[in-house]
Amino acid sequence: MNIFWLIFFRDLKVAFKSKQELFTPYIFFLIVASMLPLSLGPISWNTPIIAVGFIWITILLSSLMVMDSLFRTDINNGTMDQFLILSYSFSFIILAKIFAHWIVSCLSLIILAPIVAVSFDFPTNKVFLLIVIILLTTPAISIFVSIGSALTASLQKGSVLIGLLILPLISPILIFATHASTLAINGESMSGSLYMLSAISIFSITFGPLICSSSLKASLE
Repeated sequence: MNIFWLIFFRDLKVAFKSKQELFTPYIFFLIVASMLPLSLGPISWNTPIIAVGFIWITILLSSLMVMDSLFRTDINNGTMDQFLILSYSFSFIILAKIFAHWIVSCLSLIILAPIVAVSFDFPTNKVFLLIVIILLTTPAISIFVSIGSALTASLQKGSVLIGLLILPLISPILIFATHASTLAINGESMSGSLYMLSAISIFSITFGPLICSSSLKASLE
């Protein structure tokens, strides 16, 4: 089997064994979804615009919650050093790990987000468009959060720094994603925003693993 898929399934297996890391993002997502209406009051909570903002902020925070240990665990136990000496592209190994993280942290949120959105009076006939927007956006979010994780991999407590590093990078993604979601609610054309989100994700997937691998190599030296 290709090394890419071996590492991908290895990381999935490790994630599913660690129940706390696996379920924490989803529990966090559901807790915030249940508490937000209480904080907004009985009149203003059921608006689709609030649902859009809530979904994107929560997806970002949920991704951040599991990124602190994405590379650090393999660095501490020496696995990352073994990856370096393989006759296989180190960037593709990093991409496999990021792909596994996306499956664990984002794929289930793609299922949960439309359900929560409908509970916030999001138009049911626009739910499919919301899923498309999330599918186009979350890969770029995972890549940028991975870059922050790689840059702070040598630090024992780098979760706060990850947030500070990626927020300026990830803000344009959230702006386009929120804009596309708002256009979907209003029934307007969102092709421009979708093209931009697709371009950002493709660019991130192409160059993000290279940045991560360079940073990790520097940390391991």
